[in-house]
Amino acid sequence: MIERLTYPAVMHKARFDDKELFHVNFPDLSAANTYGVNLHEAKLNAGILLKLLLDGEDHLPPSSSLTEIQKHYPGSLVSLISVTRYNEEE
Repeated sequence: MIERLTYPAVMHKARFDDKELFHVNFPDLSAANTYGVNLHEAKLNAGILLKLLLDGEDHLPPSSSLTEIQKHYPGSLVSLISVTRYNEEE
């Protein structure tokens, strides 16, 4: 079975070693952080991270609404990141 999974990602500018980066985290998923040198790369890396975290997982945490996350992270860019995964039905 093919599933499409979508989670909100919070993105904001951050400095690291005198470089400006876009830091990304998924509030619904623990220890889910990545970054990119620009917004496009940050979103691509977020999709890769999301797929790696969710592939093979039987129990997925519920996804918060975009509005709910925006309320908790004012001033940050919040974007929905979607991935597809194949789950074998038993």
